[in-house]
Amino acid sequence: MGREGGARRVRSAAVDVVRGIRSLPLAEEPSVATVGFFDGVHLGHQAVLRTVVRRADERGVRSVAITFDRHPREVLSPGSEPRLLTTVERKAELIAASGVDVLVVLTFDRDFSLITAEDFVREVLVRGVHAVHAAMGANFTFGFKAQGTMRTLPGLATPHGLGVETVELVELGERIVSSTSIRTALSSGDLEWPLGQGIYAGVATHGARRYRAAIDCGTNPTFGVEPLHVESFLLDFEGDLPGEPLSIEFWSRLRDEVRYDSVDELVSAIEADVTRTRQLIPDAAMP
Repeated sequence: MGREGGARRVRSAAVDVVRGIRSLPLAEEPSVATVGFFDGVHLGHQAVLRTVVRRADERGVRSVAITFDRHPREVLSPGSEPRLLTTVERKAELIAASGVDVLVVLTFDRDFSLITAEDFVREVLVRGVHAVHAAMGANFTFGFKAQGTMRTLPGLATPHGLGVETVELVELGERIVSSTSIRTALSSGDLEWPLGQGIYAGVATHGARRYRAAIDCGTNPTFGVEPLHVESFLLDFEGDLPGEPLSIEFWSRLRDEVRYDSVDELVSAIEADVTRTRQLIPDAAMP
């Protein structure tokens, strides 16, 4: 397993991205490694990634993060997979920002789902990325039917000289930070920066430029209910950006989306949103 073909790499920021099981093993060099889907690369993930980078620096070896191209439930229980917080490309950017040296993106398919926990440790961690130490979140599971856990990993790793470290889960406001809890919060608006339907102040990035933005997540009820969408009004920008990619940062929730009785009332509300957005987004956030 995993020894066919040369490594296929592309660069994403400062991280070396290696795609596919056939791209393993990596070049013969020891590493400190972690494994996870890392959807959203949230505070819990960041704690794990920081630990990996720190342990790698202490040993003078490279740091490696292993992730997957799709959510496991897309394969194991089609139709039940969650909405993802980040694309693979955005995930690579966020992982790069943590300082990890190499990101391995494996294809999670039916064959991969059948790999036993023992084979995962031997073929992926030990032979694949030459790990000498592995740091994982406390809730990490791996192998066929998630039979591998942080309780069983040390026993599987020790025969290979692989050290194991558990990184405790991160709590924020008495809530464990996880991709699932974030998805739940985003769908219900249950955070200081929620993404339930409503109007927000934020920042939009287009190319190298950043703009304050008043953002509408909703259905435009004043004009009749439309499909749920996100619409951003970029302050101090002239023109349109049809089909152009934008990166949107949500800074603060301004209000609920409201159905107004007239266009004039809607315009007045938008003007107030723009004024509030200017107040909330400091000049320091702009280039």
